[in-house]
Amino acid sequence: MATATISAKIRDQLAAASRRRLHKLGGTPPEAERLLTLLDGAPPARQRQLLGDTVLRRAIQHAMRQLQLDDGPIGQHMRGSRRAIDRARYLGEQLHTTIWPELGPAGRHMTRWLLDL
Repeated sequence: MATATISAKIRDQLAAASRRRLHKLGGTPPEAERLLTLLDGAPPARQRQLLGDTVLRRAIQHAMRQLQLDDGPIGQHMRGSRRAIDRARYLGEQLHTTIWPELGPAGRHMTRWLLDL
C-alpha cells in the first residue's frame, strides 16, 4: 500500500475521531457546537484540513477531558504545575505575536484560551 494512501487513511481516522468528540461535547462548551455547525457547512476538503489541524484536535481533546472530569478551568486544578501554566501562557503569547494573522478561528480560539490560563 502506498504511503500516501496510508497517510490519507490516518488523516481520515483522526478527522472522524475529532468529529465524534465534537458530537459528544454537544454545546459544552458552546464553541464546540458552533465549530461542528461550521464544519458541516464547509466543503469536504476544508473539513479535512481543519480536522487535520493539530491545535484544533488538541483543543477538542482537552475539552473532552474537562467534560469527562468535570474539572473547569485548568489553572484551578494544576496544583504544583505553575511552570506548566507559565509555559502554556508563553506559548499563547508567542502564537499571538508571531503567527496570529495566519491562524484560523480554531487557532485563534486556542491562543486566547492559552492566554487566559
